[in-house]
Amino acid sequence: MTTEKAPPENMYPVTEGLRYSAYIPTDGPLGFTLDYAYPPEFDHKWVPVICGINASGAAFGCGKGIVPDGIRIGDYLTHLGGVPIIGTNMQRIVQLIKAAPRPLVLTLCRTLKSTLQTLQQHVREYKADAQWRGRERVNALTQRQDLETKIATFEEANRRLRKAAKEKLIEFGQVKNNLKKMQAQLRKDNYGILKQINDDATAAVARPQLNQGLKHNLKVAEERIQELETKWNQKVDQERTNLNILPTKFRKMICKMMGSKLQVPVAAITNPQPLYEESVSFTVEGLTNSIFREIFGNVGRREKKFIILTVPQMEKVLKINLGMNSTITMKDNPDLQFHVQVKENELGNSVLLRYKKETQSLKISCIVETREMESGVASLGKQARFA
Repeated sequence: MTTEKAPPENMYPVTEGLRYSAYIPTDGPLGFTLDYAYPPEFDHKWVPVICGINASGAAFGCGKGIVPDGIRIGDYLTHLGGVPIIGTNMQRIVQLIKAAPRPLVLTLCRTLKSTLQTLQQHVREYKADAQWRGRERVNALTQRQDLETKIATFEEANRRLRKAAKEKLIEFGQVKNNLKKMQAQLRKDNYGILKQINDDATAAVARPQLNQGLKHNLKVAEERIQELETKWNQKVDQERTNLNILPTKFRKMICKMMGSKLQVPVAAITNPQPLYEESVSFTVEGLTNSIFREIFGNVGRREKKFIILTVPQMEKVLKINLGMNSTITMKDNPDLQFHVQVKENELGNSVLLRYKKETQSLKISCIVETREMESGVASLGKQARFA
């Protein structure tokens, strides 16, 4: 603290500002240093002003609940313990501080300029914090949407797996029931044969002359039992083989039927237009539900009664190239060639499947495009060609 003579006025220029009180509850040094000024708000009287604050002092942080940041550099000290100190001197202030009991109440005045600077700083910090929290919220929302999408995908995959597992369990149950029936029938047949053998053996004991014939019958019965067991094992192996071979056979059947449909129609030959389209449909009979799911269960887009596949999907499922016979040459006129292919529509959908479980039939529909290829006689016109 200092008691030098007053510096020139306007050293600490102030305007109308904020007056507040700070409550200091603890003992010990206050922790701030004072200088003085002659502000016009106090009729240019001598007023002490805070010019330094120590973080370890008792006054540090006091008043935060009333003004931003509490006591700060540049605030004017007007009352000390309720005693006005404007117009006094540093010696009087030192006496009052030493004599004042704790808790101590200080009355201060903050200039409008200092208050506005504090508020602007807080606004800048708040805006920066708001921008950071906004970015964090956007990132969190994006991550949440990604997680929801992944959860929906996993739930759909899980639903399909549960459905497939349920159907496999039903099929396994049916196979198990068939095996039980066949085993019961086999036990019944064996029981009848063994009973007959036992009766014959009993009769043989009573009539030794029939032993030779009974031995022959026993041998025949054992051969029959062996034959029945062999047939049973063959039937079980055949059932297992069908589960692996039938999907491949039906794929080949569908490929063959579709290939037979990729032909040049008469209308495409006689039509004066170079491009001809037609709808093609054919039905595959005897396709069980389990084999249908094995072939088409994991591809295409499901509608209420249909499954819609693109050309690449159909080619992948059937393991063929739908354009393998796409270029067809007319036998009667080798110069006349046509390009035949399954057409993609504007939505990328090409092949429509409709499966009827009750009749075990699959109807396949698509649009086939036939385009005349450039040839040496193309300029003659179709009507001239086939006149």
